[in-house]
Amino acid sequence: MTQTGPFLGIAATGRKATVTGMSIQRIVDGKIVEGWDNWDQLGLLVQIGAVPAVQFASEKTIAKAS
Repeated sequence: MTQTGPFLGIAATGRKATVTGMSIQRIVDGKIVEGWDNWDQLGLLVQIGAVPAVQFASEKTIAKAS
């Protein structure tokens, strides 16, 4: 997708993003009676530049630096 409008108070950036997630529904008598959604909101915010990307260092890297 491309962020072309405001999202969670963040002005449109025009940046492209890919979002992963899942959706689960419980169906009774052919009708959805409950639903749950889970998606990578932090990943989206990083891709549109709203949250800085963080680089993680392993303990070995940290030990070498000290």
